[in-house]
Amino acid sequence: MTVMNSLTPTTQPSTPPSRQVRRARARQAAKAAARSTPQAQAQRLTQEILDAASAKAAAASQAMALAKAQLAEAEVAAWLQDMDARLEVIFAHPEQNLGEIEEQLAQSVKEPLRLLAQRAAQVKANAVACQCPECQGELTQQRDLSRNILSRFGLLTIWRRYGFCPRCAEWHFPADYALGLGRKAPASPYLQEISALLVSKMPAEQAVLVAQRLGLDLSRCALHQEAHRQGLKAQQWRSQFVGQLDTWEQIQQVVSAAAEGPPVPPFTLVIEIDAWDIRERDDWGQTKERRQQGQKLERWHWVYMATVFRLDHRGQSAGQRAVITQRGYAATRLGLEALSAQLYREAVARGLGQAQLVLIIADGALWIWNLAKDRFPNARQRLDLFHAEEHLWAVAHALYGHDTPEAAAWVKPLLQQVRDD
Repeated sequence: MTVMNSLTPTTQPSTPPSRQVRRARARQAAKAAARSTPQAQAQRLTQEILDAASAKAAAASQAMALAKAQLAEAEVAAWLQDMDARLEVIFAHPEQNLGEIEEQLAQSVKEPLRLLAQRAAQVKANAVACQCPECQGELTQQRDLSRNILSRFGLLTIWRRYGFCPRCAEWHFPADYALGLGRKAPASPYLQEISALLVSKMPAEQAVLVAQRLGLDLSRCALHQEAHRQGLKAQQWRSQFVGQLDTWEQIQQVVSAAAEGPPVPPFTLVIEIDAWDIRERDDWGQTKERRQQGQKLERWHWVYMATVFRLDHRGQSAGQRAVITQRGYAATRLGLEALSAQLYREAVARGLGQAQLVLIIADGALWIWNLAKDRFPNARQRLDLFHAEEHLWAVAHALYGHDTPEAAAWVKPLLQQVRDD
């Protein structure tokens, strides 16, 4: 007698499927075969495109009809529920302090604020007339188009109406001008400003970490891109600002604008000029190629800078420290000619034509006095206090030895005289 192993599978007679099951399987196979034909694939793709277009049109219609920025009751309830859940977790962990409470509350409110920001921006965009921002004419061929903008609360999707101006021969998005959005700027004006500020203070790699602690999800590339964009915008504005003195008529307009308002008592206009080295990389992404071509890469560059202010704009802080309430700057890496033009334009805007006295303070470099003679021939020139004291100490050390009591005794009365002058 043969004994079967209990692990050996036994073969059970299979029950044939019913007629209904066989017909259902046949219909599914027929549908699958139909979908696999080129004609069916084209029809399916066409239908998908039509469905996407319908969904897009519905989203556009809903957005363009928005007239008030608010949250629905369900959204408010979901936010409160999420916030309560976050706080309960913190309460259950005694080691979590106020810092965790602040961070979790900021996270919980981020999505409601994103929705409000998106809807508020949409309401503002809907209220803008579809007119040319240059000639104010009605735009033709008007259409709707969405745009994704990265904001401090997250990604916003905004629909805007745009059209073509026959007179200017350009397409315009009037809502973008109202919202302060550049043609290709992927970030909101707030994020553009934050990006430029962070990158101006630290490398982009460090700025990413600082942005994260501020609740901003920004990549190194995005930070650098926005900072570069703001730099180009500032250069363009500076060129337009300096270009206002290209003709005599423009100079008269600028001088007249600076002199507007009630008469002011005589004042002194102070100009301080200096320069220093800054380490800055040029030609990003081309380092390897340029080195292979035998080109020397310069990382250190001279930055020429000046500041302009009026002495009647002096004040005092609560601690009785002297402060200047209004001040203008000129700074460039483009050489002395660029600094000269920028500084002169800034001085005109600060009241050069109305000043009783123009005082130039610098470190004694020859190029500074040459610039002053060229642009401000009637100005009084003075060595700054730091370098005057430095020169006196150099004489004292030469006469009596370095850091000797005799040198200090000789120079101290002279330093006091300079400071009291």
